[in-house]
Amino acid sequence: MSESIRIAVAMHKPYRTPDDPAYLPLHVGAALHPDVLPGIQGDDEGDNISRLNASYSELTALYWMWKNCDADYKGLVHYRRLFASPSLANRLRKDRFVRIASGKEIREALKKTGAVVPRSRNYYIETMRSHYAHTLDGSHLDVMRDILMSKAPEYVPMFDRCMASTSGHMFNMLVMRADLFDAYCAWLFPLIDELAPRSTPRHTPHSRNVIPAGQRAPAGRVAQNKRTGCRRIASYQPGTDRLGKKGQGLPHGQVRRQEIREELLIYIGKSERNQRSLFILFFIISVFTIYLDYFAHKDISSPVIVFTSLWLFICTLASLRLYGFTGYSEKTIGYITCGSVAFSLGAFSSTLVNKQTTKQTRYAHLRGKNLQTSDGNQQQLCFTFLEIILALACVGSALSLFYSLNAFRSGASYMEVRGSRLGYNDEQAFSNPIVGLFVTYFCGPAMTVLIPIAIVFLFKKQHKKFSLIVFLCALADVISSGGRIQIIYIVSQLIAAFFYYRKTISSKTKKIIKNATIVGIVMLFVLTSLRTSQNFLQAIYAYFTLPVGLFSYYTSIVDVNNFESFGAATFYPLFYVLASVISFFGAKTSFLDNLIYYVGLPQETWTSTLFPTGSYNAFCSLFYFFYLDFRIIGIVLFSLLYGFISGYVYKKQRTRTNDTWFIFYLLILRTIVGSFMIFQLGNTKFFVSLFIFGIAILLGKKEIKEES
Repeated sequence: MSESIRIAVAMHKPYRTPDDPAYLPLHVGAALHPDVLPGIQGDDEGDNISRLNASYSELTALYWMWKNCDADYKGLVHYRRLFASPSLANRLRKDRFVRIASGKEIREALKKTGAVVPRSRNYYIETMRSHYAHTLDGSHLDVMRDILMSKAPEYVPMFDRCMASTSGHMFNMLVMRADLFDAYCAWLFPLIDELAPRSTPRHTPHSRNVIPAGQRAPAGRVAQNKRTGCRRIASYQPGTDRLGKKGQGLPHGQVRRQEIREELLIYIGKSERNQRSLFILFFIISVFTIYLDYFAHKDISSPVIVFTSLWLFICTLASLRLYGFTGYSEKTIGYITCGSVAFSLGAFSSTLVNKQTTKQTRYAHLRGKNLQTSDGNQQQLCFTFLEIILALACVGSALSLFYSLNAFRSGASYMEVRGSRLGYNDEQAFSNPIVGLFVTYFCGPAMTVLIPIAIVFLFKKQHKKFSLIVFLCALADVISSGGRIQIIYIVSQLIAAFFYYRKTISSKTKKIIKNATIVGIVMLFVLTSLRTSQNFLQAIYAYFTLPVGLFSYYTSIVDVNNFESFGAATFYPLFYVLASVISFFGAKTSFLDNLIYYVGLPQETWTSTLFPTGSYNAFCSLFYFFYLDFRIIGIVLFSLLYGFISGYVYKKQRTRTNDTWFIFYLLILRTIVGSFMIFQLGNTKFFVSLFIFGIAILLGKKEIKEES
C-alpha cells in the first residue's frame, strides 16, 4: 500500500485547482471571509488559527495541516504557484495544469529525500535582507533574530548566513515527511507567535502581512538543513506561464508600483488622438528617411534602413493594440521619433568625414581581395588565434548543450532552461561559478565575433571546416538556450552579406544562403511554439511590441523615482568595473548602487501591465538607457552618436579593399538589429567581443610585419 500524501492549496478566491486527489484546496482566512469559497475546506475547522490570516497569511494553512491532517506526507502550495512536473511530455502540454507535478511524482521524489522545496532564487545584487527591506519593514528581521537568540540560539548563525546570502528558497512552499513536517511546525509557530505582537505593519502596496519574516524563513531554513536531505523542485505559476521573478521592489522602498501602473494607464487612456497623430508623423518621417537612404546607397542593409525599418515595424504593430495590449504613453512615441531621426542624422553626417563618390562606394568591394588570414599573402586577421578562440567556444557550447539536454531529460522546459541561463529562476545553469563566467563572458562574445567571420568565409569559399564548426556551435547555443534573437542576428547578417557579395557569388552559394535563411525562420517559429503556451501569433506580436510598452513603463518608473545617471548608463561597462573595484575595497556609493539597480531593472523585473496574460521583462530598448542618462536630451544626443558610429563603419566597409571592415559592420549590424531589446554597444559582452576582434587584427598585422 502506497503512502498517503496531502498537499494544501492555499486559496482566498475562486480559481481552478489541480485535479489530482493529492491536492486539497484550502480556504485560508475562512473565519474572516466565510462566504468567499463555499464548498471548499476552510482553515477554520478543527484546531486552527484562521482568524489570524490577516497577519499570518498562508501560515494559517500550514498550521491547519499540522493539526488536522494525518497523511504520511504533508505539504503547502498556493493557488497560482505549484511544483512543476518532472515529465517533459507534461511540461510541453498547452494546458498549464497538466504541467503541475502529480502526487505520485512528488511521492517518488520524497522517497529519495525528506523534503521538497522550491529551487533557490538568485538575486545577485541583493542579499536576502536587503531584498526584504526594499519591499517590507526590515525591522521584522531584527526582531526575529532577537527571538531566535533567546529561544533557539543555535539557529542564529544559520539565520545570519541566510540574511547575508544573495539566494534563498522562497514562496513558502514545501512537501515533507509527516514527522519532519510536524517537527518543523512545532519549532516554527512558537517563534511566530512571539514575533506577531512585537511587529508593526508598514502599509505598502506590496503587503498585507504583519509577519512576512515567517513566510520566507521556513523554506530557506529547511533547505539549508542537510540533515533533512531536502530536494529542490522548480516552482510553477499556472496563471502567468513563467518561472521568473515578479516585480522586485526598487531601492529603499521608493517605488510606488500601484501608482506607476495607474499613472501609466491614465497616460495611455487620455491622449489616444495625440498618440495617433504622433504615430502618423513618425510613419511619414520613417518612410521618407528609408526612401532617401535607399536612393543614396541602393542597399537595404544600410544602418539607416535597418534601424528605421525595425522601429517602424515595431511601432506599427504596437499602434494596432492587439491581444489586449495596453499600449504606450503619448511621450513614448515622441521619444522614439526623436531617437530614430537623430540616428539617421548621425549616419548621414558620417559622410562628411568619408568623402567618397557614389560610384566608388557602391562597387568598392568588387576590387577587393579575399579576406586574408595567416595562411594567405596579405593577412588581415590571425587565423591561428581564431582557431584557438573557436576551440574554446566549442568547449563552452558543449558544456551548455550538455546542461540543457540533461535538464530536458529530467523534465525541464525551455523556459526553465533559459531562466537558468539568464538567472531568472532558482537553478543555476552551471554549479561552478568559474564555468558560468567562462560560458557567459567569453564563449558568448567569442561566438559574436566568429559568426560574422564564418559568414564572410562562406561567401569567399574559404576555411569551410572552420565555418561549419562555427555554425554548429551557434546551432548548439540556440538549442541549449532557446534564444530566438541569435537566429535573428544570423539571418540579418546573412542577408547583409548577400547584398555585399551579390555581384560575385555563385548560384550554389545563393541556394545555401536561401536555405539557411528558411531554416532560421522555421527555427524561430519552432522555438516560439516551444517557449510559450500562448497563441502563436500572439507570442510573436508580444515579442515585437514589448519594446514600446516596456520602454513606456520603465520611463514612468524612472520619472517617479527621479533618478538620472548622467551618461553612466550608456557607458555602463566602464562604470560597472568601477563599482566592482570600489566594492572590492569595501567602499560604497549610493549613485553606483542605484546605477547598477536601474540599469538591471528591466532584466530583473517582470511586469504584467502590458498584456492581460503573462509577465514580461528585458525588452526596454536602447532608448531606455539614453533616457536614464539625460532624459530626452540623452535620447537625441546618444542616438546621434550611435548613428554616426554605425554610418562611419558602413561607409568604411564600402570603400575598403578588404573585408575586415565588413566584418566590423556585421558586428555593428548585430547591435542595430538588437536595439529593440537593449543598447548593445553599452553591453559588457559586446565590449569583450570587440576586444577579441581587435586582438585578431593586431596579431594579423604583427604577422604581416614579421613576414615583411
